[in-house]
Parts: sequence; C-alpha cells; structure tokens
Amino acid sequence: MRTLENKISRSNIRLMVDKEKKGWGFYASILFQMQMLEKEDIGTMATDGKNIFYNAEWSDTLTEEELDFVRCHEGLHRVLRHHLRQKHRDQRLWNVATDYAINSVLTQSGMTMPKDGLFDSKYHGMSAEKIYAILEKEMDKTEQCSWGGVSSSELNEDEIKQEENIIMQQTTMALQNAKDIGSLPKDIKDIIQEMERSQVDWSSVIRRVVGGDQPEDYTYRRPNRRALNCFDIFNPSTLKIGCGDVVIWVDTSASVSNKELKHALGEINAISEDMQPNSVTLIYADTDIQKVQRFEKGDIITELNVVGRGGTCPMCVFNHIDENHMNVDSMVCITDMGFHRFPDYVPFPLLWVSVDLKAENPPIGEITYLKVA
Repeated sequence: MRTLENKISRSNIRLMVDKEKKGWGFYASILFQMQMLEKEDIGTMATDGKNIFYNAEWSDTLTEEELDFVRCHEGLHRVLRHHLRQKHRDQRLWNVATDYAINSVLTQSGMTMPKDGLFDSKYHGMSAEKIYAILEKEMDKTEQCSWGGVSSSELNEDEIKQEENIIMQQTTMALQNAKDIGSLPKDIKDIIQEMERSQVDWSSVIRRVVGGDQPEDYTYRRPNRRALNCFDIFNPSTLKIGCGDVVIWVDTSASVSNKELKHALGEINAISEDMQPNSVTLIYADTDIQKVQRFEKGDIITELNVVGRGGTCPMCVFNHIDENHMNVDSMVCITDMGFHRFPDYVPFPLLWVSVDLKAENPPIGEITYLKVA
C-alpha cells in the first residue's frame, strides 16, 4: 500500500510539474479537486464524477505512466460532465462511448494507455453522444470497459445546473493554471471552447440582432405564453412597435437534427410573438431552395416543413433574396455551418445560429450556438 501511495504522490508531482510542457498541468488541477477513495467492490478504478474510487491491488499493478493515464481519464469524466449527460442511455454502452472519447484525447496528449483500454482513431474529436449513436447500431459487437467507468448522477435538475457551474469554474481555473505552467493540448482547448459555447444564451443573441436590446414597452394584454404554460406565472410580454421584415434560413441538410429544428421553431415563434415583425419569411434550403413560406404579423408558425436533407450551401438563399428583391431588415440562419462559401456583403444584420459548437467564426455576420441536450 505504501508503494501505491508513493506512486500516486509521484503522479501528482509529475502532472503538475509537466517538464515537457504537454499541458498535463491542466489534468493535475482537475485531479486536486477529486478525492481518491479506496473501495473494495471496485475491480479497477472508476468515478462518480466527484470522487475517484480505486482497487488498491489493481492500481498497484499499473506502471507510473499508466497510473497517470487512468487518473487523468477519471478527471476528464468530470470535466466533460459524463456523469450528468447519460440521461436515458444504456449505462454499459454510455461507459464505452465515454471511454472512446476520453482515451482519444489522452493519447493525443502523449500519455501511455494501459492494456485493454478502448481506443479507435475514427472516434477522435467526436462527442460521447455521437459515439454512442454509432455504437448503438452495433451494440452486440461493442467491447466492454475494463477500467475507468463512470456512474450516472441521481441529482435533480437544479442540482445538475449547480454541479455544471462548479465544474465550469474548476475547469476555467485549471485552464488558467495550465497556461501558467506550459502549453495546453489542442483537444483540451477544443473542449473548453465547446463548454463555453454551450453556456451561450442563443435566444438572447437572436433577440438582440433581430430587434435590438431594449423593448419599447411591456403589456399584460398579451401574457407571456412560455411563463404561463411552463411556470403558471402571469408575466407581461414585450411590446414592440415592430422589427421590420425578418428572414430565417432553415438549413434542411441532414446534419441538422429534428430536435434542433424543434428548438429553433420555439424561438422563431417567440420572435414573432414578442417582437411583432411585419413579416417572417422562412426559407428552407440545403444546396437549393426547397420551400419559401411568408407569415404576416401575428401569425403562428405551427411547424417547420422540412424537405430536402441534402448537402449545404447558403449562397442559394442569398441569391434568392437578391433575385426576388426581398425586403430584409434582419436575417437569422439556423445551420450546422458545414460549408465554406459566404456572401461578401449583406445590407442587413446577419446572425448564424450554429448547431455545431465547434464551428468557427464566419467571415461575415455574427455567430451564436444552439445547444440541445
């Protein structure tokens, strides 16, 4: 046991000092927030997202480099909030998916993975949810986790939000510590960027771009439907004189999910109700215009009639606007940003609402991110 205690102490120092400046200090800062607790009924090592549980006999069989890997593996379960994201998913398959996601990151950081670790380069850069969806189609063929499992949280919604905020704060602090010590692995930079983008209140950004920051007034004549339906609270809605003619491009390519489109529909109706535009024109397009619908002030948009599901190119939308001399006071594009062609200039406020949290800033317009759990 004394040997294992010494190995863990040396692991802490090795990660913290990070002489080769691989950014391992980031992992050290995260691990300092997690207790290591010996547990006899744990065969290897596992986590509940807060603590790390280990079998002393098994852990002592690891080389020092392998111990670094497994401990950092458990730390990344916390950073990536895997204990909060399982939801309805199968526990075993979720563990496999999260292991593939994490082990890809750690091997890219130059760490030594123990034998029997789950790794496949085809999953590099994918989220656990995306890997899970792929594995679900071939569930009988899926490998088993041999170590490094994560158990799902039983927290309620408010407790989950509180835990997410704590993790975000600790991750931000670990990021700063890693910058002070040395370089940061690109995969970790991408993870941090995705976490930050997932915190963006995309609906507020839409409202600012479409209607400005300030409402003209408030009214109880038309109560806020979301507050009334969801919380049984009688709140006033914003009263706008109008925000002109709004055009919304709905990307109908296969990479934008129906769940994401459903969230987008809710916000489109919120814009129509709260901001009272003269009109809302929906343009459904992938590489070609599939359908155009115009709604006048006060109209309720009951569904998004998605057709197409091909590739993506926004230029057909901007060409359609020009060719039909459409009046546009602001434009919102709901898309995965999976394209490279953009207009050189548009004479109106332009907002890209990306369903891909990894999308880069476009050369024109403003971007925000739609996070759907």
